[in-house]
Amino acid sequence: MERTDLAAVVPIDCGWSDVVVRGTAEVTVGTETHIIHENESTYIPIGSVHRLANPGKIPLELVEVQVGSYLGEDDIVRLNDEYGRN
Repeated sequence: MERTDLAAVVPIDCGWSDVVVRGTAEVTVGTETHIIHENESTYIPIGSVHRLANPGKIPLELVEVQVGSYLGEDDIVRLNDEYGRN
């Protein structure tokens, strides 16, 4: 199953919503995991440990909407870098 790194955003002032356009997303926020389908969304609060995964066979397409006063990418802390970027 393809998934993103387990990560957290340093609590500056940024959260985001993910809207599934195609496929199914398995969303983990903190210790809770749930499934969102096409035309559904989830909110990832500031500072939350989170991960997205595609549990299905259909490629996952989603729109990520960042909200807050800081929208940079340098505030991400990767807790488990599965792709060797750290």
